[in-house]
Amino acid sequence: MIYKPDPVYMKERSKEILIARNWGIGVISTLLGLGFFISELERIRSVKPDAMNFLYLTLFAVTGMLIFLWIWATQKELDLFFEWLDPERYDPPSTIKETLLILSIAIALIALIFASRNPLWYSVTFSIYCIVGVPVWIYTENEIRIAIEKSKSRVNQDISNNVNIDNAKIYLRAVNTLEAYFLLRPMKMRSYIIAIASVVGLMLGLNWKLTNSYMSGIACYILFIAIIVVSEAIIGYWRVKRDVEIREIAADLRESSRKV
Repeated sequence: MIYKPDPVYMKERSKEILIARNWGIGVISTLLGLGFFISELERIRSVKPDAMNFLYLTLFAVTGMLIFLWIWATQKELDLFFEWLDPERYDPPSTIKETLLILSIAIALIALIFASRNPLWYSVTFSIYCIVGVPVWIYTENEIRIAIEKSKSRVNQDISNNVNIDNAKIYLRAVNTLEAYFLLRPMKMRSYIIAIASVVGLMLGLNWKLTNSYMSGIACYILFIAIIVVSEAIIGYWRVKRDVEIREIAADLRESSRKV
């Protein structure tokens, strides 16, 4: 038994996930363009040089960044799984369930673009996005945990049996790096903090709508801009650290393979 990830096989077994992700990107791309056109047309017709409009445009741009990072990160992370994991007796899930989960996130993200012109709509939509994200993350984390544990089982057998031990130890470092990023980072705590902050934003949005409070609208926009920017900055730092480690491991694996 030799630990040897097979990206081609894993991609073939995960084709439904990849197709669903491409559908999600297609939905996002189409509606993003339409949403941008409609949103800006409405804004141009009634624009005023005030703080609310400035914050609306800022939130619109930040939400676009959030969507771009989702598209980029999901592809990057799938590539990492295919390249470094070789789970024993495990096939990636590939059913309608995964398709619906991915599309639900894509639809929630694009809805944020449409909702960004109104503090209450945005706060409601962002809260829905957080709610939708809970089952998606729980399911995803469970599958990642199984794949990582089964990969560690296989590579540890190679190490115990002294089979291709140098490469096996390098692969184990990669698996540990992915485990640290996906399972050991405080992802749940991050999600809880975002959910709590979104409830505060929802209260501000409701107050803006019910009392016509200008400052509540301002505060609502600022809060959601801060939620997205800070949370993405934190996870971005984790991604950079992960990718630096993976880059070093990949270099070590190439050097080790040259010795074989």
